[in-house]
Amino acid sequence: MTRRVFSKIFFILPLFSFAMSKSKKDDESLWMVLEEVMQIIFPKSEYFDGAKELGCIEYLKEAIGSGYIFDKDKKVILNGAKYINDKYNFLSLDKDSKKKVFKKFVTSDGRGWLVVVLKYTLEGAFCHPIYGGNKKKRGWENINFKTGLPEPKKRYALGRV
Repeated sequence: MTRRVFSKIFFILPLFSFAMSKSKKDDESLWMVLEEVMQIIFPKSEYFDGAKELGCIEYLKEAIGSGYIFDKDKKVILNGAKYINDKYNFLSLDKDSKKKVFKKFVTSDGRGWLVVVLKYTLEGAFCHPIYGGNKKKRGWENINFKTGLPEPKKRYALGRV
């Protein structure tokens, strides 16, 4: 390895590392926005567990990470979360302000985004727990649903359906 190549690697790697750490931080903030939004859409009540308790965000992360979710839906979900956080500074707001901003957003720019996020929130609440949501089958218990048999033994065995 020449000194010139070594110098380039030595100076470029820290920049790459910085960019990756910023990207990871940005990704985490998107997941936080989505988790907050899921809680607004599907809050906990005295009769029913909410999105957080049911593991809806874990389901969404698993579904996106596995490639189960179509790329179009993935882009809509993540771009919408970024947009609402950038435009309204969503994560810094208190609970009531988040609800107001969310309502304003989905009645103007974000109606299509809401439909997609709602779809995956409900999937996370009522899917088989093997897929990352419906923790301890609580979603099913809340609606008195009895699972069919046989239960899946492998995640996304058929891929996208």
